[in-house]
Order: sequence, then structure tokens, then C-alpha cells
Amino acid sequence: MPDHVQYGAKPVAEGWSLLVYALARYEDKICGHQVLCNSFRNPAHLAKMAATCQILSGGRVVVGIGAGWNEEEYLAYGWPFPSHRVRIAQLAEAI
Repeated sequence: MPDHVQYGAKPVAEGWSLLVYALARYEDKICGHQVLCNSFRNPAHLAKMAATCQILSGGRVVVGIGAGWNEEEYLAYGWPFPSHRVRIAQLAEAI
């Protein structure tokens, strides 16, 4: 599942809502996002969300996290879009 809040003109569903649905619907599958964007959520909150889904699903959640790349997406939501070096440093701190 993607973790985009928008992607050009294409409609995009909210990724965590989709993940919870998939975990409930497909009880024999491991589920996760393609890559979560570190900039979109507070790292402690993200860890809590992932841990809750992990407990409720019996350990079927896979979490991957990246530094983010889609400037259009950041700007559309009023988020700062720092340089790649800053985003990578923020990712390292979050991990």
C-alpha cells in the first residue's frame, strides 16, 4: 500500500486506514506499506500506530520507512520540504 497523501491528479486513499482494512479482511496475509514517509508523522506516533496494528493482527505488519521525495505532496499540505540531506538526517534520527 502506498503512503501518499496525494499523487498528482490521482485520488489516493489514506494508507493506514487501508492497512487496517487489509489486516482484518485477509487474516492469513502479512501486510504493510511500500515505504512510509518519515516526514508525514511524528516518529513516536508512527511507532505506536505500528505496534498497535502488530498486536491486533498477531504480528502480520511489515514496516518500512524512507526519507520522502515528492515535493509536490509536501507543498500541497503546507509542509516544509527540506533538502535530501536534511530529510535523510531526520530519518536517521527517527530510526
